[in-house]
Amino acid sequence: MRIFSNKKGDTGSGASALVLLIALIIMFYILAVDPAVRQDILSDNGGNSGDQDPGYNRPTDPSALLDAQPGPLDSPSENSREINLNAIVIEEKRIQINPVKDRGVYVKNSLFSEKLDSLDFKLESPQTSDLLLSFRAKEKDGRLVVFLNGDTIFEQEITSATPNPITLPQSKLKEENILEFRVSGPGMRFWDSNEYVLEQVSVRGSYMDESQLEGTHNFILLGSNELINTEKVNLRYLVICNSQERGKFSITLNGNVLKSYLPECIGTSESIDFTPEKLNSGDNVLSFSTTSGDLIIDQPRIRLDFKEPILKEYLFKLTQSQLDDVRGDKDLELYLEFANEKHKSLTVRINGEPIEIDEIGRTHNENIDIFAREGNNYITLEPRSSGINVLTLRAKIR
Repeated sequence: MRIFSNKKGDTGSGASALVLLIALIIMFYILAVDPAVRQDILSDNGGNSGDQDPGYNRPTDPSALLDAQPGPLDSPSENSREINLNAIVIEEKRIQINPVKDRGVYVKNSLFSEKLDSLDFKLESPQTSDLLLSFRAKEKDGRLVVFLNGDTIFEQEITSATPNPITLPQSKLKEENILEFRVSGPGMRFWDSNEYVLEQVSVRGSYMDESQLEGTHNFILLGSNELINTEKVNLRYLVICNSQERGKFSITLNGNVLKSYLPECIGTSESIDFTPEKLNSGDNVLSFSTTSGDLIIDQPRIRLDFKEPILKEYLFKLTQSQLDDVRGDKDLELYLEFANEKHKSLTVRINGEPIEIDEIGRTHNENIDIFAREGNNYITLEPRSSGINVLTLRAKIR
């Protein structure tokens, strides 16, 4: 008689239980360890930070004024620079207005007396306003005469209690307007009089929101050296028309008109070359506008062609308050981290002022208070030896 059984299923169940037990032990261990260690365990590098170049995939310092990763400096110069801008949508939009609403007007003319009446109203954009004058004539004898800002715009006998609205000529509209009403005299019926009693007098219509007819982009040129070294500037863009109506299209840079024309909207890029004198060192404003129509200015791009190759510049800004701090008891620190400890020789310029580095090591710290100024500050890196790889370029107030 057999006192035990040797089934294959028993071996499989035991192995599964062992694997499950090991998995539970590992899971509880991970949950129990310090969070920083846990992150290393769960990360792709398996906790061995030495396997990766420390210059990459590092979090940036949110408190720094500048935190850049320049990389290798073997080829630091550029023959041109492109500034790519977002597309601009220009959409014609009309705003409904009712500057005169439900007013009353009474005018009378007889042999010995005449009574006039007037209404005044204001407009935000008279040049783009389309307005109609409407009313209900309760009493109507003779010819009604209507003046807009002193010019006659209507002179006619009203035969209906609800006549057709009267168009107010756009060319005669102003920001402050006066509508005057008169009635013709009785003529040979000298014993009689003519009069009009107008009710529900209204002026309504719409004007074009001119703020929607212009789109702007602001961009920064990093320092006067870049501007001085610029030989030619090119603006390239594509105009897409979304309506049949087309008005005069204008492009301005810092208030200077680069081009003004009626766009053809043929689906090809357009290009304008201009001299660098129209640019500013620092902030620049590029504007696209139209007198009417719906447009998209797509893929706007500015390219600066340099006379000589130029070094890349790194920008950070200082407010007056921050500048007061570094002029006082705080320091403005420049921090450089390199990819290796080999000997390196380079010139770091802060707003054109040089700092010479000729040393061995992974990092370099420098107090740059004396070079700081309010507003834009610029840093350039000029290598004097080969193989320099800058992992971190940081400026920070401490």
